[in-house]
Amino acid sequence: MNKGDRVLIDSNAIIEAHRTRCWPNLIAFFSVETVDMCARECASGKQLHRHYVPVDTNALRENIPTHEVSDAMRLELICKEPSAADIDDGEKDLLAFAITLPPNAFLICSPDKACMCVAARLGLIDRLVSLQALAERVGRGNLSFRQNYTENWHRKQRTTIQLDIL
Repeated sequence: MNKGDRVLIDSNAIIEAHRTRCWPNLIAFFSVETVDMCARECASGKQLHRHYVPVDTNALRENIPTHEVSDAMRLELICKEPSAADIDDGEKDLLAFAITLPPNAFLICSPDKACMCVAARLGLIDRLVSLQALAERVGRGNLSFRQNYTENWHRKQRTTIQLDIL
């Protein structure tokens, strides 16, 4: 991973990056982007919940590109991989946007197993990256990530997915 690499990030990873306070480092080093649905998901949630992590979505939209995804893009995704119909809206839109880009021109950061499975079926398994790997690349490797944001968890999931697809 190099400075300026394009990283498509989902709402869960955005929230975890805010929780661990590595968000400013990520957006300074990588070309981080998301989709409108993921930005909206960052603003939802149980704000009175003990573990709620606030994300300033206005600042999010000002600091990174937030792409609109059309119904035609979603339909294209589902035509290419029907199981995409069953994943969460934010991840679905992120993948619908991803398949409009040139191959190998981006990374995808999502700790969602269903999203990872669909990405693998689309031939994007090598594009998946953990939040921990991104943070380590920007010099923030000493953070305490929740399990599904770690490189170890991601590596195990990618291996299991690849074995299931064979």
